[in-house]
Amino acid sequence: RLQGGRLGAASGSVEAKAGEPLPSLARRVARAGLSGLEWAVGIPGTVGGAAVMNAGAQGGCTAEWLESVTVLEPGGSKQPFTLKASELDFAYRHSRLQEEPLLVLAVSFRLSPGHDPVEISRRTTANLHSRTTSQPYHQPSGGSVFRNPEPQKAGQLIENLGLKGLTIGGAMVSPVHANFIVNTGAARADHIEALIQAVQQRVHGSHRIDLHTEVKRLGHFASQPWAPA
Repeated sequence: RLQGGRLGAASGSVEAKAGEPLPSLARRVARAGLSGLEWAVGIPGTVGGAAVMNAGAQGGCTAEWLESVTVLEPGGSKQPFTLKASELDFAYRHSRLQEEPLLVLAVSFRLSPGHDPVEISRRTTANLHSRTTSQPYHQPSGGSVFRNPEPQKAGQLIENLGLKGLTIGGAMVSPVHANFIVNTGAARADHIEALIQAVQQRVHGSHRIDLHTEVKRLGHFASQPWAPA
């Protein structure tokens, strides 16, 4: 995995390799007195994944602070090249990187320098506490499953339908936060996919709202083959 990078505490310039865990980067820049990634500490993903998905939480998102990405095109020139933030077509949980077969090698950020490291670290820790108490942080999951259909919140729509605890195989809609599907111990990919489809069908049937996923699928899945427990 690609990890490491450079950090300019005075300038706010940070480059992180794509494989660095996002929480690790959030803590590292906080200790340097750099503000901008306090929200990222509780996201269980990598820096490269955050750039691809325009990951965000608690009012912050990757696009606000990303300056550029270094990418490689498989089968192309074999030379890495840089794309600026303005070239990435950022939108809510979306970037151009989702649509093109580019490998993200590194991500450059321009953060806000000159802050008290103790205060930035305190805010970062507070954000982590907020996530761990309101989300199933200590259970296996893929993070938030559905994008919020603004101005609605996906989790609230699901919870209002009484779907917390809905189970298919080893996959369950989290009783802690309804926009998470957790592995209760023996979940397979098709269990999770079937549960996603079941939730989408219930929400559409009740509210005529289509929930679109944040998670990305690997492989091919048939229509729902399982009945909720």
